[in-house]
This record gives sequence, structure tokens and C-alpha cells, in this order.
Amino acid sequence: MISRKTAFFWVITLSLITGIVTFSMTNIISFSIGEKVVISKQKYEHFQYLNNNFDKMLGLKAFIEENYYQPVDDVNFEDGIIKGLFKALDDPYSVYMSKDEFDSFMTHTKGTYGGIGVIMTPGEDGFITVVSPIEDTPGERAGIQPEDKIIKVNDEEVIAEKLDEAVAMIKGEPGTKVTLTIIRPGKADPFSVEITREEIRLNTVKSRVLKDKIGYIRITMFDEQTS
Repeated sequence: MISRKTAFFWVITLSLITGIVTFSMTNIISFSIGEKVVISKQKYEHFQYLNNNFDKMLGLKAFIEENYYQPVDDVNFEDGIIKGLFKALDDPYSVYMSKDEFDSFMTHTKGTYGGIGVIMTPGEDGFITVVSPIEDTPGERAGIQPEDKIIKVNDEEVIAEKLDEAVAMIKGEPGTKVTLTIIRPGKADPFSVEITREEIRLNTVKSRVLKDKIGYIRITMFDEQTS
């Protein structure tokens, strides 16, 4: 015969187990009854939040498609939304890249390519902005400077949102020429620069010995060959 103390222990234990299972069923587990799906209140509120925001985005997308001054069939709204999420961080080192943008970025980190040797970024003002020319490249020798805004490549307008296309236009066979139209802070008018492309070999590590036998190492950027 079970003692009262043992019985009390099992009553408490079973009550706790029942409470835990009930909590799990109502807050974590989703299950179906016939054609209906039962979900927790937490999940329902989350889905409602997503649904409301998704409806808002669809509404704005429809508004743009109906009212924008030119067709937007080739606009990738999905990438634009994701880029917006990262831009909201207000962190220049956090960015989303499309596949084409990533491929272009990787081209500049693999050691060699045909071009002018200029590192660019999509500026918040809508212009393609020069971060810096790479040392001892056609871009540096042509006088390209940080903060220059590239507005045309070979007389064709380029914008920050299509940086990958601009990069593809600037790159090319060594010995061929490319013309950039630039806006420079402090100069009133845009100006053009003709640059002869070369094979760009990235030398990202430079070193020398200073006075008192102090070693100096400068890393200009990190790529696959930096180490």
C-alpha cells in the first residue's frame, strides 16, 4: 500500500508534468485538427506582425508600379528590401550584396584583374563613390581621389544602385581605354578623365625597416593573397 507521503509526491510530480506539457502545447507546438492548424498565441502574434508588414510592402510596391514615371519590371524589389534592412543599421561595414555584386567584389579580392585599380562603393547620395585608388595603378596615376563621384563611364550614366554594372564597364582588356566623368568635392563642374586599363595585381602588403631597426608593415586591404 502506498503511503500518504509517496502519494502526495506523485500527485505533485504529475501536476508539474501536466503543467509543462500544457505549456508546451499552447506556447511551442503547432498541431492540426482536421483542416485547421492550432498555433500558440506567441506564434499567432508573430504571424500577424509579419502579415501586416508584408501587406504594407505589397501596397507600396503596387503604388510604385502604378505611379512611377517609367516601367519598373526589371527592378529587384526583394533585394531592395533586404538592402534597406542593412542600411537601417547605419553601419558602413554591414551591407547586403546581390549575387552579381558579390561576384564583382570577389573579383577585386583575388589578386589580379584588368581595370584601373580603383576601389568604389555605392554612396548614400546615389553616386558611385571612390573609396581610394590602389597604389601604383592607372587610377592613382590619373589623379583619381577618395570621395570622387563617378557619374559616367564612357558617356553612359551610372548610379550607385547599379555599381556592379559600372564595375563591369570600367574593367576590360589591358591596353584599352575607359573615360570616367567625375564630380569632385570642391570643384564646380564635372570633368572627364581618360585612363588606360592595365592588369591590376593587388599588392596588399608593403613593408620596410624604419630607424632603430623597427619593422613597418602596411596592409592596404584584405584579400585571398594578403596572408
